[in-house]
Amino acid sequence: MPDMSALDALWVLIAAMLVLIMQGGFLCLESGLTRSKNAINVALKNAFDLIVAAILFWLFGFGIMFGAHEGLQLDTHWFIADFSRDEFWHASFFFFQLTFCATAATIVSGAIAERSRFLVYIIITALISLLLYPVFGHWSWSSAVNESPGWLEAMGFTDFAGSTVVHSVGGWVALAAVIVIGPRTGRFIRGKVQNIPGSNLPLAILGMLFFMIGWIGFNGGSTLAFTTAIAGIIVNTIIAAAAGGITAILLSMTQQDNSQTTSLTINGTLAGLVAITAGAHVVSTPQAAIIGGLGALVMFLAEKQMHRMQLDDAISAVPVHLAAGIWGTLAVAIFGDLQLLDTGLTRTGQLQVQLLGIAACALFVFPLSLSFLLLLNRYTPLRVSAEAERQGLNVSEHGAKTELSDLLSAMQTQERSGDLKQRVPVEPFTEVGQIASQYNRVIANLNRMVTRTRLIVRDMRDGVITFSSQGIVTSANPGAEILFGLPAHQLVGQPTDVLLHEQNKQTYTATLPEHLFVTLASSQQPGPYEIVAKNSKGTPFTVEVTTTASPTDEGVQYSAMLRDISERKKMEDRLHRHSELAQVTLEAITEAVVTCDAAYNIVYLNPMASELLGQTTEQAFGKPIDEIILIEDADATPIHITSLCLEYSNKAQKKKPTAFIYLEESARW
Repeated sequence: MPDMSALDALWVLIAAMLVLIMQGGFLCLESGLTRSKNAINVALKNAFDLIVAAILFWLFGFGIMFGAHEGLQLDTHWFIADFSRDEFWHASFFFFQLTFCATAATIVSGAIAERSRFLVYIIITALISLLLYPVFGHWSWSSAVNESPGWLEAMGFTDFAGSTVVHSVGGWVALAAVIVIGPRTGRFIRGKVQNIPGSNLPLAILGMLFFMIGWIGFNGGSTLAFTTAIAGIIVNTIIAAAAGGITAILLSMTQQDNSQTTSLTINGTLAGLVAITAGAHVVSTPQAAIIGGLGALVMFLAEKQMHRMQLDDAISAVPVHLAAGIWGTLAVAIFGDLQLLDTGLTRTGQLQVQLLGIAACALFVFPLSLSFLLLLNRYTPLRVSAEAERQGLNVSEHGAKTELSDLLSAMQTQERSGDLKQRVPVEPFTEVGQIASQYNRVIANLNRMVTRTRLIVRDMRDGVITFSSQGIVTSANPGAEILFGLPAHQLVGQPTDVLLHEQNKQTYTATLPEHLFVTLASSQQPGPYEIVAKNSKGTPFTVEVTTTASPTDEGVQYSAMLRDISERKKMEDRLHRHSELAQVTLEAITEAVVTCDAAYNIVYLNPMASELLGQTTEQAFGKPIDEIILIEDADATPIHITSLCLEYSNKAQKKKPTAFIYLEESARW
């Protein structure tokens, strides 16, 4: 390493502190793009990966990455290094590289958010900090300390600030983890992507701004010296980010669903930053804009491909860091100034070396991390249980409750108990408290309405039962208890066929008795129907049934209102018998009988009247009686039958709806 001044070390320290701001950016971005029930878990992962990476990178990672190794013989000079006794430059550089290592590890956190176990993520962070990042970093950057370049660096591979060394390494591990752990519950339904909205998009946008600030140190500090090139590198970085964001906005306009515009803009901006990271020092500002814009396009296409493959990346970390990182590494050879690159390669040769570096990263990081995770998954689950995922990782992984989780827990307790008198706790002066207060008012109104309905149902003389689509009784009111002679708790759980008598087979021949209630309730006609029921003693009685079907979250629920019409049926039978007797009597007598309605139109002729008038009942039906029967007095003056009827009616001081006219054969026509 060339001699570095105190000013150079100061710039590297400042840049490292700026890169640390990116950790806050990751925390805000991932917490904002995930659901609130997992936000604490996501934040803790971001905090812990920095802590774990710091310890492990200090213990062995830095030594592996920058030791002067010869073959399989490790240089342990930098293992568990005491930087307090070393010159200031190495301590500054260690701090700077530590932030890079933590960045690579943090990429995985967002990709597998909302369903991965916390301990598993810490193990993945350890794998990246101890092995994957140090080894590939040694191949690409080892000359920064020991002046002995790694094999990729010696061939001319150029990755200025880590499009591949940092972002692709993290991206390949994230891809392996996404494959092994699988998608979030409900993310893909019948092959279609289901949008899972984030909990706080303004917080995610704040994270994006933290990234833009932190990337100034990420790229600007990679000069490892305070030089005149820094300003141009920073400008290229910001312009590439802006171009990526604008490209993403334009791409969002081509989509029918605009709900992803915000997240797409954020990811497009980050893709522009990742893409420019490899060559910010060797391209012009217009070229930086092109690289950033195409980085957003590559990210967009990669995200679509992952959706087609049903790979669930909660924050699109793989498209942003892996896909855009690959493009940025290739862009070094396509746009980079060969003189500034100073590798001695032609543009074609440089492109080949860049491809080699990308392939080396893929073949080293992806198979190793995939194999490791598959093996780890055999011994300990990488994914939380379905219930823990439903509950949220805040509670299931850390026992960290929030006002919202407490409210949901109280609602679930009320749901299980079915007690509408319970009230959820109200936290004053908060939005969740306002929701809880309004919920309590809704439940109170519902309780009043349910109470009134229960009173009405309880006091009804008619029986009311509810039953499932399988024909199982689910409730019965006191009226039903009286009808069937059984208490409600004995009726509930019984099949409806126990309520029916065998006589129903004579009426409903196409339907088995145990299916009768369900069939009637499922029909388009609500009724009423007449069926024969039986009480607890087996005594049959006729009921009039009106049915309804009500769709619910648990399936269709049916209800039936039953009215005992046994006495009415007996009365109808007696009336029918009397009617038949009267009909026989009218047909047997020798007098002619004509029956009219209130308007004196003929409705019935008995056989003798039909014979005398020469018309049947069908022929005379509806005709005015004065047109059919003509009567004259002794003076041959016509007498209207209607007048006679009215005269007799007035004398009796009442109206008769029906007139009976008796004719004898001696009557004059």
